[in-house]
Amino acid sequence: MGVIPRRVRGARASTSHVIGGSGLSVLPAVIAFAVAVLVPAAVIFHQSLQPNPLGDPSAPHDTWGNYHRLLTDPIYRDVLLRTLRVSVVGGIASVVIGLALVIGLTAFRRKEVSSVWLFLLVAPILSGPVITVLGWMGLFVEGGIGYRVVNALRPLWGGTPGRVAETEIAMTIGTVHFVVPFIVLTLYPIARTVSKDLLEASLTLGVPPVRTVFRVVLPLCRPGILAASIVGLAMAMSAFVNARFLGGERNLVLTTLVSQLVNTFNPTLAAASSVLLVGLGLLLVAVYGRVLSRSVRREAAR
Repeated sequence: MGVIPRRVRGARASTSHVIGGSGLSVLPAVIAFAVAVLVPAAVIFHQSLQPNPLGDPSAPHDTWGNYHRLLTDPIYRDVLLRTLRVSVVGGIASVVIGLALVIGLTAFRRKEVSSVWLFLLVAPILSGPVITVLGWMGLFVEGGIGYRVVNALRPLWGGTPGRVAETEIAMTIGTVHFVVPFIVLTLYPIARTVSKDLLEASLTLGVPPVRTVFRVVLPLCRPGILAASIVGLAMAMSAFVNARFLGGERNLVLTTLVSQLVNTFNPTLAAASSVLLVGLGLLLVAVYGRVLSRSVRREAAR
C-alpha cells in the first residue's frame, strides 16, 4: 500500500475544510428534513385552506373558513379545550411522577437493583400502547380496581361517583402511564451523573433529605427536566391510542377528531385540525420553556 503524497493529503484536507466551513456537510440533513417534514406540512396546510366539501357550494369561499369554524363552533371548541386539559395535566403529572421515580432509582446504592426497577418502569414501551390501553380498559369497567379507586377520589375535587371508562379522567390516566416511561428514560442518565459525594456532604451537614433534593439534585438536573417536560407535553398532546380507546367517541381530542373527520370524508377540516394541533403544541412548548427558563434564572440569581 503506497504512501499518500503530502500534497494530495493537503488538498483533501483543504477540500473537507471548505465543505465543512460552507455548510455543505449539513445539506443531506436539510434535504431529508424538507422532504420528510416541510413538504408534507406545506401540502396539509394548503389542503386546510380549500373549501369544505360538506359545506354550502354556493357560499363564497373563505380562505380561513375551516380554522374559523374550529375556533368558533362550540363542539370543536370543546375538543380544543379538552386537548389542552389532557395535555397540560397529563404532561405535568408525568414529569412529577417521572422525577420522583428517577430520584428513587438513583437512591439505590446497588446498580443491579435500580436496573431491575428501571426495566419494570419502561416495560409498557416494550408491550406497546395497545396492550397497555387494553389493561386500563379492564381496570376501568364497572367494579374494576381502577373504577373503585377513581370513584373513591372523585369527592376530593367535587365530583360524583359514576362511569370511569370512556371519560376524560380515564384518558388522562392512560396518557400519564404512557408518557412516564419516556420521562424516566430522559431523566435517569442525567440524574445518575449527580455525584454521591455532594449528596453525602449535604446530609452530613444536617440538611434534610427533602431539602437536599430541592437544593442539590434538582438544580443539577434542570436541563434534563426541561427536555423531559417538553417530551412529556408533546407526547401527551399527540397521543392517539389512549384518547381513542379510553376517551371514546364522546370525549374527542384533536388527534381523534382528525381521524373522525378523515373517516367522514372531510379532508379540509381534518387538515386544519392537524395544523391547529401542531401550532397548539408549539405554542405550549414555547410558553412552558419560557416559564421554566425564567424560573431557572430567578433561582440562579438568588
